[in-house]
Amino acid sequence: FLKENDWQITKNAKKANLILFNTCGLTEQSEETSIKMIKKLKRKKKSSAEIIVFGCLAKININHLRNFYDGQTFGSDNIEEMKTILDLKSDPEKVYANYLLPHKSIPNLKRLKSFYNIITSLLVRYNKKVYRAINICYPNSYIIKVSTGCLSRCSYCAVRISRGNIKSKSIPQIIEEFNTGLSKSFTDFSLIGTDLGSYGKDKGTDLIELLNQLITYNGEYNIRLRNVHPGFLIHRINDFEDIFRTGKISYIESAAQSGNNRILKLMNRSYTIED
Repeated sequence: FLKENDWQITKNAKKANLILFNTCGLTEQSEETSIKMIKKLKRKKKSSAEIIVFGCLAKININHLRNFYDGQTFGSDNIEEMKTILDLKSDPEKVYANYLLPHKSIPNLKRLKSFYNIITSLLVRYNKKVYRAINICYPNSYIIKVSTGCLSRCSYCAVRISRGNIKSKSIPQIIEEFNTGLSKSFTDFSLIGTDLGSYGKDKGTDLIELLNQLITYNGEYNIRLRNVHPGFLIHRINDFEDIFRTGKISYIESAAQSGNNRILKLMNRSYTIED
């Protein structure tokens, strides 16, 4: 999006005229990590450079953020505000990031890569399918963000403060991105959202309808599902079984959260261990 508006991207914070920092506020630890990084960037930047802090922390705990930063902010789902803040021309909603950056473009990855390679080599030695199964978004995956926000009211969750109620892409829009991935020879697709189980409820549809359309395409490809609330999975299990039988779904992530019914009730998760 920034490149389309004639900005040059640099990996060196000391050279940058503008630093955009995307914060996380999921847990207390991630919040403190974000604050430490803001302090570090303020020390490293040149005096004329501007920092804009955005992301979840700006929504979840703005009061804490204001102790260290007094500039402009916007939430993770409000990237269009960058257009106004930076006086840009193009529309950010038409820009998609459907695949991860190559590893070589990510700084300070050497130590992480060596650990990753060790784990991968062990998994491949025992079962070559395991490596692909445990990664929701591995480098060769085509990522489609189908929704943000959710309809749950889990008592402990900070993400719902940041993301709000469900906001879904239309099925035609998702299919358009899916077709683009196929045309680029991707065979692995990851559908992601705050909670895929809430997908489509704001548009009179749901995840089952979306999947039933995506699995009709011919060819070799598989689909990964990230963040399906167990409540939705339990409620629609018969529909899921029919979809799973096609062999097109290679991965599904559903957070059980706790093995204790008392805790699940306190968490307001709407299901039991028995479910």
